Amino acid sequence: MREVESYGLVSRINHWSVGLTFIVLIGYGFFIANYKFEPGTKGDFMMYHKSLGVLFLALVVWRILWRVVKGFPREVSALKLWELILARATHFLLLLALLVMPISGVVMNIFSGRDLAVFDWFVIPAQERIEGLPQFAGMMHHNAPYVICALIVLHIFAALKHHVIDKDKTLVRMLTGKF
Repeated sequence: MREVESYGLVSRINHWSVGLTFIVLIGYGFFIANYKFEPGTKGDFMMYHKSLGVLFLALVVWRILWRVVKGFPREVSALKLWELILARATHFLLLLALLVMPISGVVMNIFSGRDLAVFDWFVIPAQERIEGLPQFAGMMHHNAPYVICALIVLHIFAALKHHVIDKDKTLVRMLTGKF
């Protein structure tokens, strides 16, 4: 894997846009799941959630491809082996879960025999039903947010540990790009 000195502007925008978009989408998803809608009014909310989810998938794919192409900055301070393993595992699992979340939503929808209209821009056509696949995708889609939230909390605590305890430039680098 290629190493770079710091995060460029595109990498920082990519990182923060994925994080903030996920927080908005997860909040919106929890709202839809728990709000008592008037009969016949939930559909529009679901359409926006699904459309935003497909756009989020594109954003996550872009984030992953950008990271692979641009490389990963080296650590700004010496890490213990367990810290390095935990950091890399957390980043990998976070990106994997951020892929699983929207993919499982799309799979749940289209393999339940329903077209998926992304706003009014394009339609992902319904696919032939595969027994058990929509249910499995639904289970993944409904449980992934809890895994992602736990990983985000771990990610935030690690960034704060670097900043407050280690007093290194890890967080500053992600905010400003300066090393």
